[in-house]
Amino acid sequence: NDLMPLKDLVNETRIVALGEATHGTHEFFTMKHRLVEFLVKEMGFTIFAMEANWPEAERINHYVLTGEGDPAELLAGMYFWTWNTQEVLDLIEWVRAYNQTVPTDAQVSFTGFDAQIVDVAMENVIAYLNEADRDAVEAALENYACLEAHHITGTPTMDAITAYQELPLTESQQCGDNVRKVYDRFIQNQH
Repeated sequence: NDLMPLKDLVNETRIVALGEATHGTHEFFTMKHRLVEFLVKEMGFTIFAMEANWPEAERINHYVLTGEGDPAELLAGMYFWTWNTQEVLDLIEWVRAYNQTVPTDAQVSFTGFDAQIVDVAMENVIAYLNEADRDAVEAALENYACLEAHHITGTPTMDAITAYQELPLTESQQCGDNVRKVYDRFIQNQH
């Protein structure tokens, strides 16, 4: 009942952002869990999105929708300690349990809206190309080589990410152009 005043505050809003003063603090994440449950159960929200890598979050989404996978292992695969906590795991487990009690159209999905680490995204692209456009695999790997050359793959450190961000503009633009070539091929060949 203590959260019911939120109904008037949220009203018709479809996006509610939940931040915290410090990452990983038990009290903040426990409160977020309560808020998410309230927004789902009382207000019909069906998407939980985190500032986390999208492809890795999709693995957790598969778990919350199907029950397949180990949620602790999937959470650990999201790289950052801020998400790899018991409180976030408890939230993921709650979403899975909730989804088992409601029809498919009322289930909560889990997603990420960030792209700091590219490994899984690149693996997904190469796996797709191996199925759909084998001729494009070698070119994609060549275009992705710039990321490997600058240590942006293989779970890079924040130092590697910072070093990449500090590259001369022409070098970082060339790497970006190479990655865009892979995307452009997808766009050109979509049906």
